[in-house]
Amino acid sequence: MASKLTIGLLALGGLAAAGAQAQEISGGELRLGFGGFLNSDTAVPDRDADARYTLEGSMELEFGRAAMQFDLSLDQFGLVDENARAGTLHGMYKPAGNLAAGAFIGFENSDIRDVTFYGVEGLFEGSSYGVEAYLLRSDVDEIDLSGTVGGIAVGYDALADLRSGAKIVYGEFDRDESIALYALTAEYRLGPATAISAELGRFDNDAPGSNDIEGNYVGVMATFSFGPGQSTTFDRRGIVDLLPGF
Repeated sequence: MASKLTIGLLALGGLAAAGAQAQEISGGELRLGFGGFLNSDTAVPDRDADARYTLEGSMELEFGRAAMQFDLSLDQFGLVDENARAGTLHGMYKPAGNLAAGAFIGFENSDIRDVTFYGVEGLFEGSSYGVEAYLLRSDVDEIDLSGTVGGIAVGYDALADLRSGAKIVYGEFDRDESIALYALTAEYRLGPATAISAELGRFDNDAPGSNDIEGNYVGVMATFSFGPGQSTTFDRRGIVDLLPGF
């Protein structure tokens, strides 16, 4: 599976380079994040260990009303001392500037398991609010496990530079295992190309290989944007992105 991830990431890079020659980059983001449990329903010897550190990058190319988005990420989990690497390719159609519908495929490679995922997604941006939703199917190679995850996020511009919101994610896997995430979110725009965001939520977990670790969590992220559009269309996808800590 590691070779599959490598091939996938090389393909993303090749497509990006080829696309950049034909069309300028319409937008991109670099994100640095930290998250962890405020409390856990499973005893953890080192309370400072169950944290997640994230480095993410996204880039989007537009071809008329069609567009392609490329995501790369690196996550480090303190409790399990594990690294995870991911790459995702989105293809989308934008019938209007505030509406997008698309599909995605991605790979996650970690120290203990590899995941392939794919799905569909959509987004609508109103004058002062936004809605984004997706449906994802994942396959974990090493333990022959599949699952389906769905999520929806809404945001409202409470102030000119402040967007508050909420999101819900629920997933079911084989063997009657499941995950659920509920969170309140906020993003404050420091300038046209810089923003800081925070998330406070609850993670309920019966997922495979996770020791049923669950609890309330908090996360913060800094986002640096570039390009004419100053952002990419869709958020990051995948299973690793759902995990607040570990």
